[in-house]
Amino acid sequence: METLLPLQLFSRVGHVILLVLLVLASLSGFSGMINLVRPVKVLSRFGGVMLALTTAVFLAGFFWICWFHYQIADHGSSGKPAAAL
Repeated sequence: METLLPLQLFSRVGHVILLVLLVLASLSGFSGMINLVRPVKVLSRFGGVMLALTTAVFLAGFFWICWFHYQIADHGSSGKPAAAL
């Protein structure tokens, strides 16, 4: 049976997506903490950019999972014999 995406590659890219989300969330949190303690907002634009990037990475991860599930459904690898399908 032909597979278009090896499971290890899917897992590795998933880990990279999670790592990028962790870094972006940390930067957003740091920006928010700075803006809370300062009387004048210093990093408001930076915080907005981090929020937009975090949203984009979340969407990329969602589409990555959707594409993987589509590949599973398209190849019919449900674990059942062909006669049962």
